[in-house]
Amino acid sequence: MLGQVALGYAPLVSKSFDIEATRVTVFALRPEATPDASALLAALAEAFPAKPVLLNVAHEGLLKGLLAAALPGNMKVEVPAFLLSDADLAAQAQVRGALLKGRSDAAGFKQLVLDLQELGGGPLPAGKSVLVSGARSAADFKQALDARTRELQDRWEDLQDSERQRSAAQERERLLQEMHDGLGSQLVTARLCAERGVPSQALVGQLDECIREMRLTVDALAVTDGDLTLLLANLRHRMAPRLQDAGLELDWQLTDVPLLPTLRGTGGRELIRIVQEALSNIIHHAGATRVRFSTRVDAARGQVLLSIVDNGRGMAVDLRQGNGLRGMRRRAERIRAAIDWRPPEDAAVEGGTELLLRLPLHADD
Repeated sequence: MLGQVALGYAPLVSKSFDIEATRVTVFALRPEATPDASALLAALAEAFPAKPVLLNVAHEGLLKGLLAAALPGNMKVEVPAFLLSDADLAAQAQVRGALLKGRSDAAGFKQLVLDLQELGGGPLPAGKSVLVSGARSAADFKQALDARTRELQDRWEDLQDSERQRSAAQERERLLQEMHDGLGSQLVTARLCAERGVPSQALVGQLDECIREMRLTVDALAVTDGDLTLLLANLRHRMAPRLQDAGLELDWQLTDVPLLPTLRGTGGRELIRIVQEALSNIIHHAGATRVRFSTRVDAARGQVLLSIVDNGRGMAVDLRQGNGLRGMRRRAERIRAAIDWRPPEDAAVEGGTELLLRLPLHADD
């Protein structure tokens, strides 16, 4: 059979781009000879045992042979409209449920097969379902892809809008919690001090703490690009009076580090809260006179290291399980950082504690 015909293969789709069948175009290798229709059907039945197949036959003798043969249930034959002038062939095609190829109002044919370029040639015949050949050409692919792209873009924008709303709601909740835990609790303390008639100087100190807390929150919210150095510089500016009052000398050894994805958005505020808690512990528990901040890049591990070292009495084991440190660990987890407390590795520092925060350099680390 392979020596008698050449076969072409293509999907046949509806106008909604659903693949309806496989279209097999049959060319006789020798136009003067009529290929064996039965042998062709047997070969096609073996190749396409179940999938719907439409036969587009470019040989009149073979076309008549196929219409006269017993077609498998999954196969149909296309009949070109120009051959309908042969009354016997037209009648046989209608009886066998053949498909009409080309524009025609001929009765008795329920399905019409058109090439893609024929779709734009005026109104389609009424009462016929239309299948399209060549609907996977480059031009048609572009049309289908553009439509699908627009659909996906609309869905993506909807998802983005939903995500923005969800993120905004989460941010409002976090900010309210921050205000409640930080500024709110300090305001309550200041009010209690006023009600108990504490000296005005102490009350002013409490109110100064409230103002400092508010400014630290605003500073952290203002830095949204992941700039660690700027976040720490703002904190240094706000905390300097308090550190000075506590008798702490600040040693500032920051180096240039890249912007950190985990500190973007609300991540910067999480970091500031960790550092705030660390400084508060040093002031209230360490008995230190000096605190050193340093940063460096560990490119091999894909990390930026933030080290806070004091020269105090060191951290007691029981303090490592306190609520403050657990809160610091939770905040570190939110920015995908590792946090640890250990004795300082610098031999020049006697006693004391080092807080080491390892921040990922990249968003996927």
